[in-house]
Amino acid sequence: MVDHESPSLEPTGSAEPEVSALAWSVGAVARRLHVSPSTLRTWERRYGLGPTERTKGGHRRYSELDISRVELLHGLIGRGVAPRTAARLAATQGVTPVAHTGETADVADALEAPELFAADVLTAAARFDGGRLSRLLAVVVVEHGVIDAWDTYLQPALRHVGDSVADGIIGVDAGHLVSDTLATELRAYVRAWPDLDRRHAGVLLATVEDDPHSLPVVALQAALAGRGVASHSFGARLPAGALANVIATVHPAVVFLWSSAEMSPDDHVWQVSSAARADALVVLAGPGWPARMHHEEPSRVARPTSLTDTVDVVLARLADLSEKPLRTDQ
Repeated sequence: MVDHESPSLEPTGSAEPEVSALAWSVGAVARRLHVSPSTLRTWERRYGLGPTERTKGGHRRYSELDISRVELLHGLIGRGVAPRTAARLAATQGVTPVAHTGETADVADALEAPELFAADVLTAAARFDGGRLSRLLAVVVVEHGVIDAWDTYLQPALRHVGDSVADGIIGVDAGHLVSDTLATELRAYVRAWPDLDRRHAGVLLATVEDDPHSLPVVALQAALAGRGVASHSFGARLPAGALANVIATVHPAVVFLWSSAEMSPDDHVWQVSSAARADALVVLAGPGWPARMHHEEPSRVARPTSLTDTVDVVLARLADLSEKPLRTDQ
């Protein structure tokens, strides 16, 4: 289901050549740029920088080129350029859209059901159709947000791909294409939020040193970005010594460690993370952690079982350490 604040996937009715079939409402653009809808309407009224496309139903929508222009306007104003000068530059600059400029309406039907989405992802992977795979994964994240997309579409699709690799239906190379493409799209989502709350950059996300799987870490980074929180993401196989160095430098409020590989109760990464500052929270996620680690203090350790739970746990700890309320979900 598409709400009124989400990008439209309907082909536009503009007589001009389409810049992108993915068009955005005022509310969605406002969230993406971290400005109010009234600011966007002011920019349109004063400078003529507004939505140029329409859905079949007649609703006005921003194309990716429209967004690139108002994004440039926003950035120039933030750097001290006079608004009218910034608007002139944004209107005449040959801005290259930062998001997907290829056809995206062709993947809209896949979002009608998780099963259809998983089948489409598998087909694109089997054909090594990286372009379609990128569109599928980008659109589901934009349309549903990271958390809902992860729980409803992405995890089932990843399981379907994994099972297909195990059954010999597709090769390991196709499976790697899916995971790498998804990581790329999630990182692009993080970059789309330029005004993250850097006061909470002491959130460390990593996969333990013997585990090559980094997607859960990237997904959490994107989900936190959608809630306005910046984090340090170190991907896969972070050695204990490197983690110790980061902890000593950043003094994080939260240390998130993912493990799908079986861990021992006295693992070195655990020992390092448990030595973080007294009010730091250590979040152990993934099936590899034993029921209890050596010297584990329940008040300092969380063991969430889903992306939703993990985000809630991290935000709750940050809220405890800050008087400033965090943004609501994007």
